Amino acid sequence: MPKPIKNENGERCFKNRNAVLGYLKDQGYKIQKSKLYKDSREGKLRIQGDGTVLFIDVDLYIKAYLLAVKTADAAEAEKLQQEKISAETDVKKLRAKRLQFEIDKEQGKYIPKDQFDMELAARAAVLEAGIKHMFYSKVSEWIHVVGGDISKTNELLEEMITSLDEKMNDYASMDQFQVIFSGEE
Repeated sequence: MPKPIKNENGERCFKNRNAVLGYLKDQGYKIQKSKLYKDSREGKLRIQGDGTVLFIDVDLYIKAYLLAVKTADAAEAEKLQQEKISAETDVKKLRAKRLQFEIDKEQGKYIPKDQFDMELAARAAVLEAGIKHMFYSKVSEWIHVVGGDISKTNELLEEMITSLDEKMNDYASMDQFQVIFSGEE
């Protein structure tokens, strides 16, 4: 690591710009030789007549021109670190969700879609049978309530069951299965 030396006036200084470059790199600044030489030509870094560079001038150069670069690099690194942490958190959350789903599946909270479809079809068939039974048991009551002719009970019942079959077939064909109901039970 290049260290400042003392000039003939007792001031701390660097022997040349290369020594300054080594010092800056050792301090963590990302600077190229071409930039340092360009900055010295533009007067941003003051060079003494004998080629030495006073330590105080290097310090001023750092504060005026390099600190912002180092701070920007640190801010970028912090941003990248936060993005990495966020991505890792997202992955952990996804793994936790997946694990919770597997646990729920083992506990019977979820079933495969094909089993669900079969269960749904079976329940629809049970529902239909229950409704048809209701029609058979209550048809006389319904006719009496509306003041109809009881002798036409079978015709009314057949019409009600036909309408029900159409609706149940519509319901059953909404997904990938179709249940066809026909006739009397």
